[in-house]
Amino acid sequence: MGDTIADIRKATIKVWVLTGDKVETAMNIGHSCKLLDNEMNMFILQASDAKVIASEIEKHFESQT
Repeated sequence: MGDTIADIRKATIKVWVLTGDKVETAMNIGHSCKLLDNEMNMFILQASDAKVIASEIEKHFESQT
């Protein structure tokens, strides 16, 4: 499975991950299956309020341009 995910990333296909796991658990799984690596930009959002979520996502996208 890890090799398939690595091939998808090499093909420059964007992959988003949404998980209910603890951040550390999700990141460990992401690294072990080669979905994440130390060179990629990661955006970790931990919020339960829709307005806060929208604001954080907007700030993140604005910082990427």
